[in-house]
Amino acid sequence: MVLRYVGRWYPSAKGQFVIPIVVFGECRERGMVRGLIEIRFPRHEHMDCANVNVNVRGHAGSKKTPTPDCAPPQQHVDLINTLTSTPYKSATTQSILDSFARIFFCMSKNGISNISTPKKARIRGAADFNDAMGIPYYHTDLFKFYGVSKHQGWAILKEGIEEEVSEDLPGMSFDRTHHNNPAIEERRGRKPLLTPAQVYEADRFLQDVGWDARVLTWAQLAKELDFGVSGDTMKRALGSLDYHKCVACTKGWVSQRCAKQRVQFAETHLALKPDANDWHNVRFSDEVHCRVGPQGKLRLIRRPGERYCSDCIQEQLNRDDEREWETSHIWAAVGYNFKSDLTFYNTPGNRNGKLSLTVYRDQILEPVVGSWLQDPNQSHFILEEDNDSGHGGGSSSNIVATWKRRNALDHYFNCPNSPDLAPIENCWQVMKQHLKKHPHWNESEVRELAHEGWDGVSQDFINERVNSMPRRLQDCIDMEGRLTGY
Repeated sequence: MVLRYVGRWYPSAKGQFVIPIVVFGECRERGMVRGLIEIRFPRHEHMDCANVNVNVRGHAGSKKTPTPDCAPPQQHVDLINTLTSTPYKSATTQSILDSFARIFFCMSKNGISNISTPKKARIRGAADFNDAMGIPYYHTDLFKFYGVSKHQGWAILKEGIEEEVSEDLPGMSFDRTHHNNPAIEERRGRKPLLTPAQVYEADRFLQDVGWDARVLTWAQLAKELDFGVSGDTMKRALGSLDYHKCVACTKGWVSQRCAKQRVQFAETHLALKPDANDWHNVRFSDEVHCRVGPQGKLRLIRRPGERYCSDCIQEQLNRDDEREWETSHIWAAVGYNFKSDLTFYNTPGNRNGKLSLTVYRDQILEPVVGSWLQDPNQSHFILEEDNDSGHGGGSSSNIVATWKRRNALDHYFNCPNSPDLAPIENCWQVMKQHLKKHPHWNESEVRELAHEGWDGVSQDFINERVNSMPRRLQDCIDMEGRLTGY
């Protein structure tokens, strides 16, 4: 620290001599800085350190340097040198040094509080990248490039090590005062009306009670749990866990007879294939039908006031015209690490896509499934089919059943009215959603969009659905044969 006399001394109203002095020094955070202080000396008392007052004026970093117009008295110079000398340890000297450090240099504990967060992040990121890539470098060069001192640079790299961090984030450091460290208790803002334990209790209540709890309003849920809060408070608290109100999905009604069949089917197949790996050799097959033409209500672009504009009205077709629209019929199969191509088939004599025994044998089994059986690179598989009459399940002597026996095809039929027990149903949804996004007015457009949507079904998506088969069967048993959420 350097003190320089920069102005003429002058008497104050309290009978003191006032000497303006500029303080020069090097700040670790801000480089060379200067500030103005006033040292007041009593007129008639003995001038020593015990009766000297230091008055800070101005601020650090001032760009204006006063020009001295006279030299201070020698006794003042001697006193200033005494105050700033290292061996002198009086309370006044320590007060001057502390005031200088606090006010002019704005020094923090580690000297980096005034460095911006983005700059800290760049320094730490550059060091982490070089360390991770094994690039040799000198830390001093890194600190010099970003304009920080060696002390500041190491403080930035080590920042956060002394903070309380969770065990799973041992190397995590924080640049901000309020850094949302999960291991540090939140002390900002108003205390929440619901504690984390209460939010967890509400979550478990919804999971354990099920439907009867989920149909409650937010206010009814708060009252049921006796939390003493409003419905809006309950809504915000559970919103942190992504709970929200929405329209309930509807599932078809299952008769008692069908429910009993579903439970028996699930118990039998779960006993035969209890693990997910047991289902890896099953290929789930199904048909889907896509109509050419408008699909429901179309979404168009318009401005306010153009609702009834002729360009913004979708005209309805009469029944006779609707019957003229063609329908594309598609067959496919999926399995673990397996996805077949789409097979388009025709149904002569009907437009509803009803699969006949002849069509199924000649357009699907012979050209597609037969090629799988004859391919030596294909592993053994079991073909799953639904209970459509065209699949040959009604008799053991029809042409489809005969073809299966002759070609030694292992297969089984899914339980009636059980689309939730066939993973391929989930795959069709991806393709149908893609078709709904684009208008298709002829069969070629339908086929092109269908192939694009089918390509969007990833193999990981299929594998996850196949691995869920044991869980699907168990859920069917637990729900006493009612349709599950799959």
